[in-house]
Amino acid sequence: MKNRKRQQLHARLAVLAAFVILVACGYWAFMQKGNDTVEQSAFQHDIQSLWSWTDKLFTGGAGSAEWSLRWDAEGDGATVGQLVQAMTSEDASSDKSVLYTEGADEATIMLEAYGGELSIHSLPAGRQRRAILQFRTSGEASKQNLLNLVQKVEEGLESADTKYSEGITARGKTEYNDAISRLVKAGQAREIEYYADGGTVSNSYYTDRLKKSVKSGGKEGKLISFQAASHREAGSKQHDLIVGLPLITGDYAKSTP
Repeated sequence: MKNRKRQQLHARLAVLAAFVILVACGYWAFMQKGNDTVEQSAFQHDIQSLWSWTDKLFTGGAGSAEWSLRWDAEGDGATVGQLVQAMTSEDASSDKSVLYTEGADEATIMLEAYGGELSIHSLPAGRQRRAILQFRTSGEASKQNLLNLVQKVEEGLESADTKYSEGITARGKTEYNDAISRLVKAGQAREIEYYADGGTVSNSYYTDRLKKSVKSGGKEGKLISFQAASHREAGSKQHDLIVGLPLITGDYAKSTP
């Protein structure tokens, strides 16, 4: 009798263990499915890559650099008024973080939660409405803030029914005189174009480790994934390192010979 009871107990324990394992596997599969549904955009992927590649190049790390994200939007919703409304949850006229007058061709939205400000400018009207949105970090930058910002802005652009292209420029100081070479190695990139003038070096590269690219010189040009420039003032031990995906935009043209 005792042996029979032991066998029955062992059988029940085996069934219970199998049930627990089955439930655990089901929960794991459910969580994996849930994670798979959160897709990362190509722009977010490239931002993460650039952050990783430059984190050891910029003096003080990637967070010490100034990060500038830009969107070129076009479509019926690419007006300053509609884009301000899409980027804010409240009436812009009562939002102290929004500097905008109805009918104006530019606006500024302070986005403290993302570590900077977003400016919106409309371009001269033609057949298609166009606008430029540019976000700049102030103080220490955060990779996660940048990724969250991309989601916020692009959801707003889509809700405003616009088409858009994206770009990002990171600018900071580096102690490496071969910073561009180190960047190229990290990105496993190959050189497409080269330019040097005095203390300035500016190159264009292609790598399949980035998802976004543009063509150099129009449709017949070669693909460019990123541009990198290095500039050293006379007597300075540090270099300015500027990297743009896919191109350098913003203050670079104003500050570099």
